[in-house]
This record gives sequence, structure tokens and C-alpha cells, in this order.
Amino acid sequence: MPIRKLNPADPARVRVVQITDTHIFADPQARFDGVDTLASLQSVLEAVRALEPAPDLVLATGDLVNDPETAAYARLLPELQSLGLPVCCLPGNHDEPGLLHEILNAGTVCTDPIVDIGSWRIVLLNDYLPGSDGGRLPASELARLDGALSEAGDRHVLIAVHHPPVSVGSPWMDAMGLENGAALLA
Repeated sequence: MPIRKLNPADPARVRVVQITDTHIFADPQARFDGVDTLASLQSVLEAVRALEPAPDLVLATGDLVNDPETAAYARLLPELQSLGLPVCCLPGNHDEPGLLHEILNAGTVCTDPIVDIGSWRIVLLNDYLPGSDGGRLPASELARLDGALSEAGDRHVLIAVHHPPVSVGSPWMDAMGLENGAALLA
């Protein structure tokens, strides 16, 4: 199981920032409910750059593009690279996992499924379910998680997945959660 190993500035205090649902379009003129998602992402990344001390890692946890097309990922990649920080990506329901893995593995940006950083192990899970707004972890992802947990040793473990595994109390969000959240929690 490939594991990315990162050395944080302070191994006793790992700083992680999560961004999600950036919904970058292939067409620069397209908007998401009237929002210029690229400009929104650029504002978020500017806020990340201003953090002191700087984060050790950024997790980009799905729906990174709105159009699962090469052009959308090509617009996203330089923005993530501009941070100059390790950025680990996982797909959401708007992504195309194959394209995401093909394009978002360059320089500081990766789709590595396991990251060891300081005293932490971070496991990024792919719950992409074709044709659905919700997600589902296939047996292979749950098995990979079991292996990552059993091999974590004394590390703390953070699990990242796009869809919420439990009800969050929002009817529209709960309608597109993780179908097998109980299996993840087990």
C-alpha cells in the first residue's frame, strides 16, 4: 500500500487545512448558482497562504470540479500548486476519479491514498458512486482502510471521505450522504 511520508515543520504539532467542493468549471465563464468558483477558490487559497504558521498539508476532499473534464482539472491544478504546500486530493460525486488521478498528481499535488505526517496517518477514501449524488465505499476501500488502520502503529488516524457518514441534520445533505456510513464507522 503506497504511503506518502511528509515531514512537518513541527512533528509534535501538525497543521492541516481542508478545502472541499471547489466546483471548478471547464468553462471560465460558467458559474455555480451565480458564484465564480475559481475566484472563490483563489480567495480561500489566499487565506490559507496568510496562515501563521503555515499549514503542513492541505486536504482537498472532493467535488473539486463541477465538470468532470480535463479542462476543469487543468484550471484547478495550478491553483492548488500555487500554495507551494503538499495538497492531497480525493474525488467527490462531481469528479471523475480517473481524470482526477491522472491530472492531480503533479508537483506538490497528489492523490496518494495514505499520508504519514508527524504522529498522524491520514487515510483518504474514494466513495465515488457513478450516477449518484451520494457516495458508497466499495469493499476494496474498506479493506484498504482496515489495512491502513492495522499498520498505523501508534499514530493517530484521520479518515477523509467526501460524503458524510452520519446524518448532519440537513435534509438536502442527508439525502446524498454515504450509503454505507455504518460500515465505515464499524
